[in-house]
Amino acid sequence: MALFGKKNDDENKNIEQTDDLDALIMSAIEETDLEEQQLREEKIAKANERAEAMAKAREEALEREKKLEEMKKSLPNEGRRFFLVVEDQDGFETDVKIVGNLHGTMKVDDKVFIYKPDYKVTPAVVKEIEDCEGDESTKSSDPKSRRVTVTLAVPVPETIPEFSVVASSKPDTTGDKKIPAENPALLGLSMEYKRFSKEHKFTEALMTAILNGKFLVAGMPKEEQNADGKKALSLISLNDPRAKNGIMLPIFTDPAALAMWKELMKREKKPVVLVMDFKDAVKQTSAKSMDFIINPYGPAPMKLPREVIDRITNTPDFKNWASGLNERRKEDTNKSLATKIIIGELPTSPESEAVKKTLIRYCSGNPDVEKAGVAAKIHGKNSAYLFIIDCKAGKEKEIFTALFKEIKPLISDNRNIEFSLYKDTVFAEDYFSKHPIDYRK
Repeated sequence: MALFGKKNDDENKNIEQTDDLDALIMSAIEETDLEEQQLREEKIAKANERAEAMAKAREEALEREKKLEEMKKSLPNEGRRFFLVVEDQDGFETDVKIVGNLHGTMKVDDKVFIYKPDYKVTPAVVKEIEDCEGDESTKSSDPKSRRVTVTLAVPVPETIPEFSVVASSKPDTTGDKKIPAENPALLGLSMEYKRFSKEHKFTEALMTAILNGKFLVAGMPKEEQNADGKKALSLISLNDPRAKNGIMLPIFTDPAALAMWKELMKREKKPVVLVMDFKDAVKQTSAKSMDFIINPYGPAPMKLPREVIDRITNTPDFKNWASGLNERRKEDTNKSLATKIIIGELPTSPESEAVKKTLIRYCSGNPDVEKAGVAAKIHGKNSAYLFIIDCKAGKEKEIFTALFKEIKPLISDNRNIEFSLYKDTVFAEDYFSKHPIDYRK
């Protein structure tokens, strides 16, 4: 009996041990299942977070794209950038044909600015663009450029000098260094540097554009501060074993050229972008005797050795020129954009009232006229009635002739009559935003 009893005890003990082992195994399995479930839930949560982040990024990207498109619509010529260096011109009154290499996309009716070698600026409107037949490609630094003849409508008859630059970019008339740099004349000329670098007139125009330039320059903040309490900056240079001091300062004509420096924004510390005049850049780099390189990453890199910089800046003419640069730039640009003519409201008189009534009556009876206005134009000692007409394409000659016949008997002999299409009149929108238009369909 004792033996049987002991055996039962041993069996019971073994059963208990087996039960404990099973419970331990089951517990481990349950814990493993729980861990796996938690891992699955964490993976799902992380996947959801990634999906949400990607959706948010897509949404933000679409929003940025939408804002960019809206901004482009508000910019002149839909934000398109283009340049043409004038090599030849043939003008008739206020229509001027120019020949050159077109860099970028230009369209008919685009509003443009003509930057002359003396740094005067004239606004214009593109009337026609024709490819030059039988002409080899441009041989410029831009393989995408094409040889064209462009007809421009300019405010007054004038000659457009060789090596003027026709560009979409509007000139800065403020002189404010906080405004991002735009150097249309310099950028356009740099694209033709390889072709014309040995021509004296070209190099003169190029140096004028450089000396008058406002450039973007990158720097890194230092820990210490300047005497004025502002954080000190160290200009970012590029290595060049051929340079006098082994380094050169990269300077950029505009934000688009700076954006081509891809590595700049990948630095651990965020760089600072400064706007500098040429004379300020010379001053900031004089201690290290740096060379300059303009737009090193494109569209047309151009190096300026220190020997050339020092030779220019050490002349008395440069020192006289550099004083008051911002004020002179603003004054000269504003004067040139005044287009050398005065446009204003007609003085009230029986004659001017009769002219307006006749214009309104004629336009009301002609379905081809969309809108029309008349203003006083003074150019030197000459004065005229200027009729600005928006009409159906191809009908302008007929309308101008008919209006001339009706208006001529109403005015005195010392007043001229001039006609212009609304789309070709560079100041029309600005003028009629401040003065009521006489007729609108």
